[in-house]
Amino acid sequence: MHLSSLESRNSELTSKFLAFASTQQSISCKRFVNFCMGSLDISKLHDFKSYMIDTGLAPSTVSTHIYRLKGAIRNLIERSSELTQGQKFAIEQVLKKVKAPRPSSKAIDTDKVLTSYEIELLCESLPPSVASICKFLAITGCRISESLSVKISDIQIEADIANVRILGKGDKYRIVKLPSQFILDVKEGRESGFLFSTATGKQQDRRYIHRVIARYGKKLFFKSISPHSLRHSFATSKIKQTGKIKAVSQYLGHSSSSITLDMYTHESLSNQELFSKLF
Repeated sequence: MHLSSLESRNSELTSKFLAFASTQQSISCKRFVNFCMGSLDISKLHDFKSYMIDTGLAPSTVSTHIYRLKGAIRNLIERSSELTQGQKFAIEQVLKKVKAPRPSSKAIDTDKVLTSYEIELLCESLPPSVASICKFLAITGCRISESLSVKISDIQIEADIANVRILGKGDKYRIVKLPSQFILDVKEGRESGFLFSTATGKQQDRRYIHRVIARYGKKLFFKSISPHSLRHSFATSKIKQTGKIKAVSQYLGHSSSSITLDMYTHESLSNQELFSKLF
């Protein structure tokens, strides 16, 4: 829920939220308000958690931000006379539902992996500009930050295949491939600038893309997804299809194939395998 049911009060509550924050909480609070486009909205706390994970922050760092934000919000609840008891109770319920990530396992939850049907439905339902980015993510397995940074000058078209140079983590370049027609459709005759740009030619806002995909994920599939879910889906699918973990790892831009192995091999023993004869 929004902290205030009256929009006129939201600016005042946002100011108090930042003013009441301790020195340690301040950075987390400013980042959260910035994510909410300058207006405090507690209902976006879970989306902010997903956003931090998608940007590559360590689980321990994400946990620290979540704990500090919860503390700052509870401090605001205690000190704000504008909020009714009903509003305070509702806010507390939201806070309890947002859990800090568990650092114990690197494996990706299979609930975060989309089927080919779900990806197709998602792309068909999204606004056209976001749908193009969604398709790019699904086809290449790129990170959202990598995708939005692609410039038309990074693309070389050879017959039916377009080779796209990607600048990944650690300032390392790699090549991903897409159908040429997809690139031509997105370019719309442009020969310079970002591949995915706004009407004014600026780079698309990663936070906006994240919010739109998250909203449609809840609407279509009743589950929490993000741009990174498409990367997870690509990796899981390619490993299952080919079994080439090292090749998939290099294509994704992972520093080690062990990372890919830990994250994307969703293996378990069946009852038949567990109880088969040992000798």
